[in-house]
Amino acid sequence: MGLFKKKYCDFCGEKIGSFNKGKKFRDGELCCECSQELSDNWHDTIRYDLSDAVKHIEERKKNIDVLKNEFHPTAYYGFRPTLFVDENNKLFCITLGGARESYGNVERYVNENCDLFSFSQLDDTMISVNDSGIHTLTVSIKNHPWATKLVFKDRIASNYEDMLVVDSQLRRIIYTEK
Repeated sequence: MGLFKKKYCDFCGEKIGSFNKGKKFRDGELCCECSQELSDNWHDTIRYDLSDAVKHIEERKKNIDVLKNEFHPTAYYGFRPTLFVDENNKLFCITLGGARESYGNVERYVNENCDLFSFSQLDDTMISVNDSGIHTLTVSIKNHPWATKLVFKDRIASNYEDMLVVDSQLRRIIYTEK
């Protein structure tokens, strides 16, 4: 049956439990710990090979260096999600947490290793609400190796205004670039 077959992480070699929340690829599987090194915005990993995951993890290491050393936000908008904008370098990132939340003296976007995007990669944004009252902010990205859509959902009605603020600022970035 294979339900309790012993499996091992193809990245670190550790045993993978039966209820692993790791990521599956065409030619292997990563354990939970190794999967945490991947971007939250990288979906559909089953379409990729493990070699793509290795390249992705290397890109994530470069991303954190840019966040620490070269990304200097000139503004931030909204609260959960929060949009951080570096107008000088024409970069932005979106974090699920609030702008004033940090981990000691480390900024939240650094600690979360948020994906950085250039203004030119922003394609479109959309806010919707379903029958259950869940507000969704969808950000379409173009010319990016793994992220095509960023989706942020929230049930808290007060956060809807913050999503509107983030959406309007992202649209401003689109119009500024065009």
